[in-house]
Amino acid sequence: TPDDAPRRPFHWPLEFPEVFSGENSGFDAIVGNPPFLGGKKISGAIGDLLFRYLKNTTQGTGATTDLCAYFFRRAALINGKRSSIGMLATNTISEGDTRQASLEYLSESHSVAYAVKSMPWPGSANLSVAVVVLCISPWHGRSFLDGVEVKAISPRLTVKDSGILSPKQLRASGRQAFMGTIVLGEGF
Repeated sequence: TPDDAPRRPFHWPLEFPEVFSGENSGFDAIVGNPPFLGGKKISGAIGDLLFRYLKNTTQGTGATTDLCAYFFRRAALINGKRSSIGMLATNTISEGDTRQASLEYLSESHSVAYAVKSMPWPGSANLSVAVVVLCISPWHGRSFLDGVEVKAISPRLTVKDSGILSPKQLRASGRQAFMGTIVLGEGF
């Protein structure tokens, strides 16, 4: 803390009991900038115990689910019956395991009302981010994707019903897989 000021613990349920109990519990809006960290790097950064806790308490996550997906899921758990979630995310929020664990999973209860699929981070970091606003379904307002008004937005952050389908597992492939080429240095 600055100037070695004593820390005063903040207990959300004690400070705001109306948010955590009663018929209209939950936050009206959650706005955030959660950390981005690829799924295979999470346990090294936050520790194996916390990573196992995340995996055990969040069903439907994959091996490469980005850390920000867990924040989207948690926000959905603590928001109210008529609330919104607006967050920055890694631009991979609409891809693979991260999409399935966040936007795809939440699409049963939430609609994407506004999204920017990918834009450069406005600061000095060299990364691209997405902006996503989710509202409790059904959403009857106007939806905007990359600044253009659209009828609806899919979890892939594309125009919903644009003909782009979610990937499906092929039964014929069964338990077969190929990891691909692993580049381990110059000249392979």
